[in-house]
Amino acid sequence: METVYGTNEDHSSNIYRSGEKGKLKVNDHDIYPQDQNDNFIRADGRTGNNYILFALTMVFHRLHNKLCDAIWNLDNNLTDDQIFNGARNLNTAIFQHIVYDEYLPLLIGQERVGDYPGYDPTRNPAVYNEFTSAVFRYGHGTLTEKINKLVPNSEKVKIDGKSGSRFNSDAVFTETNMETTSQTVTKMRSVHVVDEVRDRVRRLGGKTVLVDVISLDVQRGRDHGLPTYGQIREDLAQYGISPISSFDGFTPDAAKNQQLEDLYGTPNNMDLIIGILGEPNVENSNLGEVGTLITEKTFETARVADRFWYENQLSANFVANIKAIKFADVLNWAMIHKDVTFTSSFVVQN
Repeated sequence: METVYGTNEDHSSNIYRSGEKGKLKVNDHDIYPQDQNDNFIRADGRTGNNYILFALTMVFHRLHNKLCDAIWNLDNNLTDDQIFNGARNLNTAIFQHIVYDEYLPLLIGQERVGDYPGYDPTRNPAVYNEFTSAVFRYGHGTLTEKINKLVPNSEKVKIDGKSGSRFNSDAVFTETNMETTSQTVTKMRSVHVVDEVRDRVRRLGGKTVLVDVISLDVQRGRDHGLPTYGQIREDLAQYGISPISSFDGFTPDAAKNQQLEDLYGTPNNMDLIIGILGEPNVENSNLGEVGTLITEKTFETARVADRFWYENQLSANFVANIKAIKFADVLNWAMIHKDVTFTSSFVVQN
């Protein structure tokens, strides 16, 4: 939850906190407060990188404040710090539950997530380099040219990477499109990404430049010394993943396989992120063999090695109440405009 609370004490200081009832600061539209130049003030500046990230983090920013109200109504003798910390713990617990009980089962399959086995102090909680530097970036291959809003009577928004609209949400966000952007759809993961991702506007050294996000992903993997896609399949043979020596049958699309062969020659030369974007889905997963396995192992370790995991901290009754909450509930609580009521989340019904 560093996007809401930051990573150090300064991020939880009075710059971001209202000082009343444990709440975080908001502006008149119940979104991030702004400075004298109308720039949003938040604990993690990366939340302004794109529309969707802005909307998602703002949902949990608002949820924090609603939890503060609930705690204060139960005991108005609590201090600002006590309410803030109580709301932060509950907000974090709800987020952890949603990720593991709603999102991950859809991403990699319920059977690969399983139940919480308990805290294991012998496990190293470090995130795998292959995940954070490659697999985690699979979302860059799911972005669409337009934000397809699901709100009735709202139009699709053309996202022009060259004008910076996708990646400069501060310049275009209002309280209204915060509500509608929370209801969007993405495309299937693919090595064929939209131009808006490859022509991203970014400020570097005080200058506006175009950045190819996929090129950054490729270079990040090389800078971090990641194995190639072919090499990592050999490394993961102990988990039942078979090595491959050519692109024949790599995907059902023969033309795509030929393109990869023309570019890389063999899978042993292919950058890991490209393999992750291109490999076909395995059963009950929206990722391929390598992506699914690395994601499964990463999240398994992150949960069992976390001493502060909510199921290791809260009472059984509290845990049961947390698990009864759905992301759709959180969205309904966080929305100001009630034109749409969420009944499901993550999955769009035709």
